[in-house]
Amino acid sequence: MLTVYRLPPRALCIPFAVLWETYGKCCNFGTLEGHRNSVLDVRWSTDGAAIYSASADKTAAVWDVEKRQKRRALKNHDDFVHSIACARRGPELVLTGCEDGEARLWDVRESSKRPAMSVQHSMPCLAVEFSDDASCFYTGCLDEAVR
Repeated sequence: MLTVYRLPPRALCIPFAVLWETYGKCCNFGTLEGHRNSVLDVRWSTDGAAIYSASADKTAAVWDVEKRQKRRALKNHDDFVHSIACARRGPELVLTGCEDGEARLWDVRESSKRPAMSVQHSMPCLAVEFSDDASCFYTGCLDEAVR
């Protein structure tokens, strides 16, 4: 029997992301600080110029890798942001999955504080991903369904 225990987000609060080299001595080459609670998911942009993070502080963020600074905060979430995905092709689109059951699609090129689109589920949205050409996206929720 497998038992999974989930710690409350504040039990282990790591409000930053650490960047490591993957070859050689695997040295730390940077830290992205700016979230107020644990970072739950991180993704690199296709071109390597940006990093996207999801946090238990109810925000997601877009980071400039070279400057190691937050470019933009995606704040219109009502609960923990569990997951984040970025489009591999086309415009700079970001998808977030939230504890409140909502998946939100953001067009990072726009200055709007609201998502371009959102989809509500009845259970927390724990996983999100784009199709290869970003023509559609998928969500995984606690209701055991992938949509």
